[in-house]
Amino acid sequence: MPRPSGIRAWWPPIGTAHRIRPGTFEVLRRLIVDRPRSLLDAGTGPGDIARGLAPDCDRVDAVDFSRGMIRAARALPGGNDPRIRWICAPALEQAGLFERLGQEVTGPVPWTPTVDEYVERRHSQNGFSRDRMPRDQAADFDGAVRERISEQVKEGSVRMEDGRLLGEVAGSVVWGKPMASAGLSWMD
Repeated sequence: MPRPSGIRAWWPPIGTAHRIRPGTFEVLRRLIVDRPRSLLDAGTGPGDIARGLAPDCDRVDAVDFSRGMIRAARALPGGNDPRIRWICAPALEQAGLFERLGQEVTGPVPWTPTVDEYVERRHSQNGFSRDRMPRDQAADFDGAVRERISEQVKEGSVRMEDGRLLGEVAGSVVWGKPMASAGLSWMD
């Protein structure tokens, strides 16, 4: 199995390990001004933003490409809010379904996972999801990631202190307008 490279890129926690960056809700609340008040949460993952802002909106479209992630999000507290429409769809901008009008970055804030937490976060990304990998491949992947992190710590390109990797993450809030709804799969 090829070794993963580029672990220097610090990904924000995704999936079940996801954390909303400080300032994200404040930025979004400032942007929800039109009537009806609507929000598109593209790449909703566990629906933290959709569920957290549903009380501030008339309608929330919570979009993710993973049916399993949408099912999990719907099962979390607030996931059955009638204002939330759970949608399974591809990346909206790349599919020509969304026009970006602006973007604001929040953070950066410290991110200090243990190696085990970092490995789990990698598995929360679609291409490395445990439900898409046979168990032996997932174990090989985990070992390769741990080995590469160890090498990068020795090289000095990744810092570690008290068993935690030292990094920073920033959130990105993107706003715009929908272009079409073709190819979307509503999960009612």
